[in-house]
Amino acid sequence: MLKTGVAYLLYISISSIYSIINGQDISRILRFYLILFVIPLCFLLQRKRFDLEYSIFMILSVAKSVYIISIAIKMVIEGTYTPFRQWAQINNYGDAYFVYGFLPRVQIYGNALLVFAFVIRFYKTKKIDICNIILLLGVCTAGNFSFLLGVVVFLAGYFLLSIDPKRIQPWKVMVLIVLVILLSIFSYYAFLEMGRKTDTGNALKIRQIKMLLDTNLLFGKGIASEVEANVLLGRLANANYYEMQTFYIFYQIGAIGIGLFYYITLSLCKKYGNNILGLYIIYLLYTFFNPYCFDTTQMISIVLLINIKGAPGYAKNYCNYNSLLSSQRKRRKYCINSQSGRYDLCSRQQ
Repeated sequence: MLKTGVAYLLYISISSIYSIINGQDISRILRFYLILFVIPLCFLLQRKRFDLEYSIFMILSVAKSVYIISIAIKMVIEGTYTPFRQWAQINNYGDAYFVYGFLPRVQIYGNALLVFAFVIRFYKTKKIDICNIILLLGVCTAGNFSFLLGVVVFLAGYFLLSIDPKRIQPWKVMVLIVLVILLSIFSYYAFLEMGRKTDTGNALKIRQIKMLLDTNLLFGKGIASEVEANVLLGRLANANYYEMQTFYIFYQIGAIGIGLFYYITLSLCKKYGNNILGLYIIYLLYTFFNPYCFDTTQMISIVLLINIKGAPGYAKNYCNYNSLLSSQRKRRKYCINSQSGRYDLCSRQQ
């Protein structure tokens, strides 16, 4: 891992020097260099106690959920989104509008952390309480399809791993079936939306993908390289954020760079256990098609994730079926079968 880390650091350093030689803005080069350098380091910031930081994060997340839910309620009561959209856009907070003419959607910067707040809190507490409900309603109010998909994938995986094949609980099976149905509906809706060429948002993403793939596939065009074709979409060539942010990182450092990045981060994450790795993959899933990765949002999410066991209220018997099985095997008692003369499991544990 150390050799891989050194190779990665050397690679992004050379890419940065190449960008400087090509006349790219030094402040932008430093910005993206630090992002690519610091994100893997976040996996090393584990602490034994994480009570204060976790509590502050959850209080702020619940408060933000209440805030955007109240905005959505006001939009419905007033029957218009125009003043709320103007307020959000003038202050550069995000956007607010109706979907299908009646469903409020409040997209404010930082909403991606609400998904992670719900996921790690539900993972820790394993119960439906008022805070988890508020966080989930906040995610639904944010209305981003990838956010909802991430929540459904997490819940489906959680209940799937919590089902003991030898002691099947009907309610868990029913919940899992409902989640699978919802996941199927979401998948169908996603493919349906991708097929609509007239949809402005999806058409923009498709054009951005084509634009950002116009690079050196192996090495990229250098860290912080400008996308000249971006002016065709009415945007600045030196824009820092794209709807497909992961592709912009690929545009800069190519397949080798992004391959090293994911290998290092996933390997470091796996050291904290398969459950933590699974939660991190869910984060990557729901942020892949949005500009909510490769920034401070991802750094905060990683630090929260690897310190989840040091936060208050962590349930030690977390959902890992394999670990549950191994612990059960250790407690099994064996007795001599009077008929066969061999050791078998006792009918009653001592």
